[in-house]
Amino acid sequence: MENLEGSVASITFTVLRSGLKPDVKIELVAIDDIGRFGAAVFRNSDHCKGKAFTVTGDILTMVEMDAAYVRATGKHHPSLPNLVGKLITTMSGSVKEVSKDYERMYKILLEQESIDAHLKEAREVLPDMTSFESWVRQKQGTKSG
Repeated sequence: MENLEGSVASITFTVLRSGLKPDVKIELVAIDDIGRFGAAVFRNSDHCKGKAFTVTGDILTMVEMDAAYVRATGKHHPSLPNLVGKLITTMSGSVKEVSKDYERMYKILLEQESIDAHLKEAREVLPDMTSFESWVRQKQGTKSG
């Protein structure tokens, strides 16, 4: 989630919004949750033994991400016009490949019917994984408090 804050957040959000198909969902995780998840795995070693997990706190499309941001802040996620995102994607082969990779991963996860399972399994280990909306609220509280 931290990729969506700071000085490059508006560029990141714009490129993803303009470069991804509208139905593509992205798995998001807060940095703090990665450490908390690791600690939870050790605390629940019997349940977790021999299992592989995808650590994810939320799974959203770009439209859903913006809606969560609006609920948390009352305004849309900072971004640039879509034309700028399309120009960046067109001019940068690397950026174009990132969008294609997200779409390929999402398609594979849908075919395996595993994308929702990732969130469910992560929350079985750490029930209070941070949602994107909660993360935005926390970050807003940090800025104003």
